[in-house]
Amino acid sequence: MKKYNDPFIFSPPPVISTLGLGKKTLLIVRDDLLPGGSKQRGAIPYLQSLIDTGHTHFVYASPFCGFAQVALSFCCSKLPGVKCTIYCEKSPTGSFHQLAYLSQSYGSNIILCDSLDDAHQRSLNMLSNDTYIVPLGFDDAPYREFLACEIKKHWQTISTKYNISELWLPIGSGTLLSIFKKIVSDNIKIYGVNVNVLSENDPRIAAIKQDKRVIYIRCEKAFHEAQHDTTPVPSNTFYDAKVFAELKKMGNRENNVALWWNVAK
Repeated sequence: MKKYNDPFIFSPPPVISTLGLGKKTLLIVRDDLLPGGSKQRGAIPYLQSLIDTGHTHFVYASPFCGFAQVALSFCCSKLPGVKCTIYCEKSPTGSFHQLAYLSQSYGSNIILCDSLDDAHQRSLNMLSNDTYIVPLGFDDAPYREFLACEIKKHWQTISTKYNISELWLPIGSGTLLSIFKKIVSDNIKIYGVNVNVLSENDPRIAAIKQDKRVIYIRCEKAFHEAQHDTTPVPSNTFYDAKVFAELKKMGNRENNVALWWNVAK
């Protein structure tokens, strides 16, 4: 089986756009340019490690507009002999969201479900010796290690070039935030915007709210409510666009350099 050992294939150096936002200089990491978004950066080596232990069928329960389904589908399409099944929550209109169709275009089998809980329960029925159920948002310890390796490498380059004061991230499952907390220096403020994939009572969200390392912001919109404000780069209206909406509110408060890691389109 072909090994994607060259990280430039799955984790190239980030493209960065610069924008004036009130008093701030805003740097935007353009992972919307990657077919699988930021999750792609750790997904292929993660999947290869699972293939090496006998897994060839990857199953995922996805929110209707979650981009991790696209990352998993895209990366599976690059690995010969691998199957991917997505149990996907139906959209508010009761049908497939465009991201589910995009996942399908990469060869995944998409099964529409009544809710995310329904998707999760049905995915569990697929468990077998060759099947691996990928957790929500790739929130899996081995995956976090692979992604952290890539993020750390790129962050060192970015932070050397720019004098960053603030880092802005979305909070879905909390996977990306948990990685950046270990990498980013203490003098940089980390803003985490909860886009309401998980409830406020979820232990993962409760832990983030109590974390003094994170300036926690909860988006007022429910996850299924799109953020229709214009964003300067392509951004998921249910996810990253909500981060930019919060950023705009803070644009005139401090004269500094902020970085928004836009994880997907």
